[in-house]
Amino acid sequence: MGTEPVIRIGHREYRQRDGTVIVCKTWYADWCFHGKPGARSLRTRDEALAIERAIQLRVLLLTPEALRPKPLIGFSTLAERYLEYQRQRDHAPRTVQKYDLVLRELSNWAAQHGLHDITQFNEGSYWAFHAGCSMKA
Repeated sequence: MGTEPVIRIGHREYRQRDGTVIVCKTWYADWCFHGKPGARSLRTRDEALAIERAIQLRVLLLTPEALRPKPLIGFSTLAERYLEYQRQRDHAPRTVQKYDLVLRELSNWAAQHGLHDITQFNEGSYWAFHAGCSMKA
């Protein structure tokens, strides 16, 4: 009648270059669930808060993928909202047209690279888009 997955919390140990062992003051969790190991910093130095976050982590792991909240915004939705915002700020039509061009190209690039959710877009994605951008400054 144990809990599945078992989540262990503790402090990570790091070895410095000279061989001395340093113990991190931040709490850390590790687990194995469905044969896949996982680990995460609990981002706290307080033990009670670390236990609470480990329980929240367990609930997150046990929540079926279908029940997890899905991000509500994609690239095209974000682009439309941004363009509407710029129109409300009374930007020149030519400026909004240029924004639209860049955002459409970004949306197409993201779809080609499998980025369907805005949360998947990061700094590396930006630089990859920028490097392959066909527009000239």
